[in-house]
Amino acid sequence: MRQISRRKFCKTGITTAIGLGIPGMAYGCRDSGSTLPPSDGISARVAAVKGEDLSAMTRDVLDAIGGMGSIVHDGETVFIKPNFVSFPWAQYNNCFNTGECTKPEIIITVAEECLKAGARSVIVGDGSHLPAFDW
Repeated sequence: MRQISRRKFCKTGITTAIGLGIPGMAYGCRDSGSTLPPSDGISARVAAVKGEDLSAMTRDVLDAIGGMGSIVHDGETVFIKPNFVSFPWAQYNNCFNTGECTKPEIIITVAEECLKAGARSVIVGDGSHLPAFDW
């Protein structure tokens, strides 16, 4: 294996990063010809809560952004995607503690609130890169 000095390594790395980065940045700055209107006037609501009871915390967040009724309307079908892509490994690495998977208490509460808001049905589903589950 050929050895190089730290200085040469840094110089080569920076040169490569600049060479690859600037064309990409310039491409991103071009006018894409998009016909989408600018985002003026679009707003988002964000809420954060602290606590121990996940169901209560979920309800508090939903209330803070206007309640589930501001999102879900009578007769709608709601699809909840909880990010269970690693769920089969939950028994080994507890993906719920790391935030990799949504905790069931939150999913259940969101589904209940959707139904209370008038949803006709709630579907909880996800896809995985795994060809099959063993559970």
